[in-house]
Amino acid sequence: MGGFDPQTFPGIPALGLSREYQETAARLLELSKQFQQRYAEFAQQNAAIMQDAFQVMKKRLDAAPPAPSSPTELYDAWIDCAEGTYAQAAHSERFARLLAELCNISSAFKVERGKLTEQIARHLDLPSRAEVDTLHHQVRALKLAMRAAAPRAAEAAAPHATASRPAAPRPAASRPPSARAKSSKPPKQRKRGKK
Repeated sequence: MGGFDPQTFPGIPALGLSREYQETAARLLELSKQFQQRYAEFAQQNAAIMQDAFQVMKKRLDAAPPAPSSPTELYDAWIDCAEGTYAQAAHSERFARLLAELCNISSAFKVERGKLTEQIARHLDLPSRAEVDTLHHQVRALKLAMRAAAPRAAEAAAPHATASRPAAPRPAASRPPSARAKSSKPPKQRKRGKK
């Protein structure tokens, strides 16, 4: 006797404490099935494109009696046939529809996977992607505000900085000549002699 298999009753609502996880997992499972189906169709279409390219190459070789003289010429002829066949198929509506469906399913899967990751992160009390993104935007806004306010703060601080700074001593070249002469000579000493 096995356990309960939710796949035996598709479409029944999820129950219990893990209801949200079950719903998200069910959507992920459905999207993965859709992706596998579309990818199989896309792979079949690509195989058909290759078969068509082989047929075009065969017709080209049969139509031109002199065979290519070197492997390089044969390779170039194959590339021309394959590119032409692929270009023709890529412009078809079926190719565009399958490729668009694959991209849409892949994007939807990424969104659902993100939701599940957010739920698990909240459950484990870890920062979620949304919280990290919010913090990143706040830090960036603060940096921009600081850059914008820096010139205004420098202008506001400039008058106060010059008024509160003590006057620096003037260099010797800017002193008057008499002051320079006095400071450059050592003071005279009196000779003390006997009286």
